[in-house]
Amino acid sequence: MSELIVGALPLNKEKKVQRIEDAFVLDRSDRKFWIIRYKVLYESGVVKTLEESSKVKKNEKDLRYMQSRFLHGWIAKKEKELSAKQLVKKNFAHYAQMYINECAELEGLDAIGYRTNRVLLDFGSIHIQKITKSAIKQWILALIDKRTGKPLGKNSRGKYLGVFRGVFRQAVEDDAIERNIVNDIEFNKKGTRRDLEEIRPFEAEEVVLLLETSKSGAYGEHMHNYLRFTFCQGTSPSETLGLQVDDIDFDARTISIRRDVTKNKSKGTKNHFREREIPMFDVSIPVLKELVTQARANGTLWLFSNSKGSHLYDISTIRGSKEMLQNGKARRKDNKWYKLIKDCGIDHRHIKNARHTFAVRMIELSSRADNEITFQGIADMLGHGSLKMIQEHYAKWIKGQSKKISRSINIYETENELGDTLGDTTENSDFSMLLVNA
Repeated sequence: MSELIVGALPLNKEKKVQRIEDAFVLDRSDRKFWIIRYKVLYESGVVKTLEESSKVKKNEKDLRYMQSRFLHGWIAKKEKELSAKQLVKKNFAHYAQMYINECAELEGLDAIGYRTNRVLLDFGSIHIQKITKSAIKQWILALIDKRTGKPLGKNSRGKYLGVFRGVFRQAVEDDAIERNIVNDIEFNKKGTRRDLEEIRPFEAEEVVLLLETSKSGAYGEHMHNYLRFTFCQGTSPSETLGLQVDDIDFDARTISIRRDVTKNKSKGTKNHFREREIPMFDVSIPVLKELVTQARANGTLWLFSNSKGSHLYDISTIRGSKEMLQNGKARRKDNKWYKLIKDCGIDHRHIKNARHTFAVRMIELSSRADNEITFQGIADMLGHGSLKMIQEHYAKWIKGQSKKISRSINIYETENELGDTLGDTTENSDFSMLLVNA
């Protein structure tokens, strides 16, 4: 659904393009087409850096061909196109079409197009500068789910807000507005308490118990290695299932997070912050070597694969189904993950708490004086765009860290009268060994 139901209204023309400069071909791992980045120099002296798809598939032409043969002709054609094009500006519908064009190669384009068209019915012909934060917020809050007749939930509201954010970003890049006002819009976070209650990290002894018990294979062929890896690296379920052999670099001791696997689809990461390179910890090396060796023996790219060598459907393949209907009531299925934690005598919680356990453990270690872990470093490893996510998700554990700081720390690294330097360095030192031994 790339066509919008409300057309752009012509207002004023863009200034003339003088030429295109510094064009080159990019290989983006989550795109099937070669991408071209280029600068447009206008007669006014303004320079804009843009990107667009070449519409040439990477499996059809190689990079050498694109640089040496394709690019020259593309530049000439693009300069002619830009010089002749009468660009309209300022109305919401125009920038909505630009937003849809940018999303053309993304998964879920139909859903994005549906939401965009729904927005356009009320905002399409309005001058982009006349749309206020209040108008956007009230419009989203008034939306009704057409299937249930009830107000939209938190996730759906966020998706509509994402449409506005994307459209306004196009207007910012086109200099039609100075800033993206949508970034300032927030809704009352109903359910935040519920979400935070779901974060229930495991104790070190519970981690060891889960790893030891899952060795039996009674909880599925993937459960043990999944937990070994996730407890030690903190990746999300979809990121873990998206790992391929080439993402693992034993020489550089890094792991590249490039894709998600969910609902039987492999796609790019949730956002650009989630596409990242994380350090490979010593405790993860044994399980990674085992997974890579197994993948190569099975002739597959995926670290976690099915009998045909394809990626798993999603985390439910490892976890088991969440719920079943019994006598008209929803009950948890007593299999795989749910059976594992029950057999271990551990209170029920979601399997994603393996990731939360890693995060909380890192926060606890950050209070020690003998390491270099920072909250920003933890955010980077988890793929969060800012410290805000760390603070919101793990506030309970962050608040208590100042009390755990060693009182003997020498802040300015000079010897005090007792000869102390940076405090106790042995506290909590055996956690990694527990994981290795498990």
